[in-house]
Amino acid sequence: MRGGRWVGPVVALALVVGLVAGCSGSGSPTTNSSGGGGSSGGGGSSGGGFAWAPFGPDDPQIPTPGWPAYNPFADGNCSKLRKNLDSLGAFGKAMVAVCAAAIEGRQDQWEMAEKAFAAGDASSLADDCLAKKVTGLLERALAWHQRHPGRKPLVQFQRVTGNKGERKTDCGKKETTTTTETTTTTETTTTETTTTETTG
Repeated sequence: MRGGRWVGPVVALALVVGLVAGCSGSGSPTTNSSGGGGSSGGGGSSGGGFAWAPFGPDDPQIPTPGWPAYNPFADGNCSKLRKNLDSLGAFGKAMVAVCAAAIEGRQDQWEMAEKAFAAGDASSLADDCLAKKVTGLLERALAWHQRHPGRKPLVQFQRVTGNKGERKTDCGKKETTTTTETTTTTETTTTETTTTETTG
């Protein structure tokens, strides 16, 4: 009977140890795609990801077809991109397909992207700087898919931040500078012509 008085404390101690052991485990952190969107096409968790094309909120909106197509593409806005393809042909289809596959998780679009990219021509953007950015992204995306078939990537968006009016990508700054120089040259020519006529 003397040993019976220890039964209660021993049972209580066992219960405490069990609770502590059960709480000591920790789950693995989860990472979601920055692109949001549903995964209507299925696909498992991401096997890493890749950097998207840089987006500048204050980049130009013209000339077409380059900027109206590039801006929503870089912003990851697939639905808006579909409305601004103009005459981009197969290259535009590749942009839409990669956007849908990587950001919306539509696995069936990867095959479309590969075929369209192979048949497309980046010069349809009518802007060498933008063509280089988009081509680089399409190549990264398709290469990633080859390594991770059936998965959805973690898209790493590159959005330019800063003061309003100054949030421009390198291509946006280049476009603005070129436009300013052209305007200045035109104004100078006009002034010189007017002066000559007045003197005469």
